[in-house]
Amino acid sequence: MNRFDCLHAASAAITNNESIYGTPVATFSRVAELWSAVFDVPFTPLDVALALILLKVARAHNGPHLDNWIDIAGYAALGAELEESLNGES
Repeated sequence: MNRFDCLHAASAAITNNESIYGTPVATFSRVAELWSAVFDVPFTPLDVALALILLKVARAHNGPHLDNWIDIAGYAALGAELEESLNGES
């Protein structure tokens, strides 16, 4: 898989997931609220994106699986979108 195939696969995954789970802002905000309640520590939607990337990094450390790299690219793209949407950055 080359870099363009990886990014294309990540784009397809996050596009398909949005039609199933809702927008990244809504989904990651909901996860942040749940984690905050369970762990009694404040989490933001951006924290969720970073934590999911770290999960995939930990999994990649256990052995080669292309889906880890695809998911990391997807979570990074969602994190960038969240950053812009929540903080008004461009």
